[in-house]
Amino acid sequence: MNITPLATPVARKSDDATVVSAASKAGQGIDVQAPEKAAPEPSREEVTKALKQINDAMPSNATRLEFSLDDDTSQTIVKIVDQSTKEVVRQIPTVEALQIAKSLDKLAGLFINQTA
Repeated sequence: MNITPLATPVARKSDDATVVSAASKAGQGIDVQAPEKAAPEPSREEVTKALKQINDAMPSNATRLEFSLDDDTSQTIVKIVDQSTKEVVRQIPTVEALQIAKSLDKLAGLFINQTA
């Protein structure tokens, strides 16, 4: 029995670059190049400045998208805010999801910091 994949090859994340299997590209006429070095992580100040620019560039309608960064988990938060009432209509990830992530981080810290 011969099994051939129907989907396109999936890229996997390496330590410093995204790597695509050369074998999956064979016979497709696609040049496979050496992985490139990943760009350095932006600082928290750079991310905060970029998020402020995004928020300022968004048009103000009945609702507004607001982007922010959670201090504890460093996750990006997107809020849909009603302009007339300033009420948060929707937040991604939810407040509950952020609380769970913080709790899991604390729990993981307990396991790692224990000594034998």
